[in-house]
Amino acid sequence: MKIDGYTPEGVIKLWGTEDPKKIGEQIIAFTREFIIGKKLIAMVLEGEDAVARVRKTVGATDPSRAEKGTIRGDLSDDSFKKANPEKRKVRNLVHAADSVEKAKQEIELWFGKDMVR
Repeated sequence: MKIDGYTPEGVIKLWGTEDPKKIGEQIIAFTREFIIGKKLIAMVLEGEDAVARVRKTVGATDPSRAEKGTIRGDLSDDSFKKANPEKRKVRNLVHAADSVEKAKQEIELWFGKDMVR
């Protein structure tokens, strides 16, 4: 498996496996811990090209690669490079769905089916 910035040996050293499914399970586990371990505010934004506009406003998922002028680029000091060896989720200040379909799933999860349009 190729992970940006890591050799195959580095992936195995970091995750203990090269199996994408097992790596994904580890990521899901520490993401779950991150989500339930902190307070949060959930909201839905709507409008023309809402997903693309919000994604542009929040910046790249890896805060170390987010452009200045974005929420993550200006307000975060974390990165995947720091988080992965510590087996934790990147401390992002904001989450944004990456597609309309994913947004609908997340809206239903947080607010119920009645909110999905």
